[in-house]
Amino acid sequence: MANTFLIRLPYCLLLVTSFLATNLCRAQQTHHYTFASGQPPALVADAGEDVVFTSDETVSLGGAPVASGGTKPYTYSWTPSENLSDPTSATPAVTSADDDEIYTLKVTDDAGCQATDNVTVFAGIITSVPSGKEIPFTIYSNTSGGGITIRTATREGTLQLLDSRGTTVLTDRLTPTEHHLHTANFPTGIYVLRLILDRDIYSVKLFVP
Repeated sequence: MANTFLIRLPYCLLLVTSFLATNLCRAQQTHHYTFASGQPPALVADAGEDVVFTSDETVSLGGAPVASGGTKPYTYSWTPSENLSDPTSATPAVTSADDDEIYTLKVTDDAGCQATDNVTVFAGIITSVPSGKEIPFTIYSNTSGGGITIRTATREGTLQLLDSRGTTVLTDRLTPTEHHLHTANFPTGIYVLRLILDRDIYSVKLFVP
C-alpha cells in the first residue's frame, strides 16, 4: 500500500504541474482581432462659399458635395425659404436679394442623423444714376497697366471704392479730365465705385479680376 501511494503521488503532482504550465503559457499569449463596426462616416453638410447676388447672373447655393458621410439617400432643407428656387433642393438658385441673408442648410440622412451649415448671400449694389441726369463720365479698363481710367468733364469730385460688404476700401480726390485708379492690390471680387460730383452721387458696379 505504501509503495502504491509513493508512486501515485508524484504522478498526480506531475499532472497538476503540467496543467498549470500549459495554462500559464496560454495566458501569456497575445491575440489581435479586428471587428467591423458597421458604422458609416459622420454626416457632413456643406452650404458652400459666401456669394454676392447680382441680377445678371445665376447664383446657386451648396458645396461640392453638399452632403457626405452618413447613410444615403439624403434630404435637404434650406431656411429661410424665401428667394430660393426650391428650398428642398441640394443646390437651390437665389432668385432675388434685397438685403444680406444667412441661409442654413440642414441635411438628414436615411438613418435620421442630421448636420447643418450656413452660407451668407450678400445683396449686390445696383448701379445708380440720379434721375434725369446724364452720366458725366466714362470708365475704361487699363489692359496694359491694370486698373481703370475715369474720364470726366472739368469737374472735381470725390471717389470712393466699396467692397461687397459695403466697406469703404479707398477714398480719393477725383481729378478733372482723367483719373487713374489702380486695382492690382485689391482682392478679386465685386466692388462699387462711387463718384460724388457736386451734389450728385453716381454708383457703378465693378469686377476686379
